[in-house]
Amino acid sequence: MFEALKQSWRDFKRSRPGKRFQDRYERNREARSGRSTWTRFLKPLAAVLLIAAGILFCIIPGPGLPLLVIGAGLLADVSRRIAVVLDWLELRARALITACLRWWSRASIAAKTAAVISLATLATGLAYGIFPIITGPS
Repeated sequence: MFEALKQSWRDFKRSRPGKRFQDRYERNREARSGRSTWTRFLKPLAAVLLIAAGILFCIIPGPGLPLLVIGAGLLADVSRRIAVVLDWLELRARALITACLRWWSRASIAAKTAAVISLATLATGLAYGIFPIITGPS
């Protein structure tokens, strides 16, 4: 089982960015055709449950983002549209990360300090705003 997961990950990494999820969808399409209806139902169900748990854990402390990503990846295995959207998001995320890293490498210490303080203030403000929603009315 673990060897199959490793091979699946290697295939995913080997695919070209912007086509990874679509390639994975195509590889899994043939494998899905021979499965029973019950088995084909389990993966989307698990994906929806992971996404729901990820949303919940984004609101309360927990591993929200990894669960969202895993759930979306599982849905991309069974839906071409979601695979296309995830490939599009991957390209945009890569461009944003590259731009941020480029800025960070050229920024002065003062600019980096200001960015860290701004992000910490934003995170604190979001936590302060979300806390009453999580805890409910007093």
